[in-house]
Amino acid sequence: MSELKAVPLLLVSGFLGAGKTTLLNNFIRRYPERRFGIIVNDFGDLPIDGNMITAGDSAVVKTLNSGQIFCSCMSSSFIDSLSEMRLLEPDFIVVETSGLAKPSPLADIVGAVQSMQPGAFSYLGMLSVVDAGLYRRLSTVLNAVNEQIAFSDIVMLNKADLAGGEELLLVEKMIHELNEGAHIYRSTYAAIPDDFFDVLRERVPRRMISDEYAGWGAGGRPVSLTLRIRPGVPAESLRSFCSSAASLVLRMKGAVRTDDGGLFVDFAGTGFTFRPFEGGCPGITVILKADEGLIRDFKTAAAPLFYIDNQE
Repeated sequence: MSELKAVPLLLVSGFLGAGKTTLLNNFIRRYPERRFGIIVNDFGDLPIDGNMITAGDSAVVKTLNSGQIFCSCMSSSFIDSLSEMRLLEPDFIVVETSGLAKPSPLADIVGAVQSMQPGAFSYLGMLSVVDAGLYRRLSTVLNAVNEQIAFSDIVMLNKADLAGGEELLLVEKMIHELNEGAHIYRSTYAAIPDDFFDVLRERVPRRMISDEYAGWGAGGRPVSLTLRIRPGVPAESLRSFCSSAASLVLRMKGAVRTDDGGLFVDFAGTGFTFRPFEGGCPGITVILKADEGLIRDFKTAAAPLFYIDNQE
């Protein structure tokens, strides 16, 4: 057996709904000549993002659920997944981290990967996908949003078409205050710039070590719930519930089966989208702020339509 070459490794961070999964699909579509190894880390129990990647013949996808890879509880599983992925001989490995990832231990984890398998991986850095229109609001609610930017090498300011020019300039200024060396791209639909890989190869990955982002901040650790729809729920009832719950949730995403067939539900801060879905319909992952009253109100509203489990 020939000796395996070092595989380029890129981490992709970004809050839930910023466009990470769209970016991964864009990698696969734009570079069909490359075989991508993709590891998707979902915060909740359901492998929703992993199921949304159109791998085809040019990519292999592995999912890691129920946590975030920078937590000590999952770091060993992450390292094992990298090792298994490398044996499949991909041309490039991309890791989509959880939207709630806290990458402060990034340097330690990258160091552990490289010490356990010297020469196996060529770490290129971390890219953070940021929702241009939602960043300012989210950055005041969740420490993890700013932490992801602070530890990244490249920031993709996504959905730039939905934010005004003044807002884009203000957000770029805030990003440079967090990470003055970050290379910022403006993007729409997570489109990959022509010079992306050139910029990536020319940069030296950050090895920042800081305890500034220790803990989850004053808001506490967000809570994840899994909703599994009750039999026979009308699609209109589901839509009505989602409309009333919009003010309570940080993120909702998943697929369920209503009386009108499969329906994919997606909420990322600006409103719900619904579309027919032909695949499996395991349920919906919901991310809520760690507020007991808010969580109680959400569960009360959801109970007539859903079985609720897996709260963290």
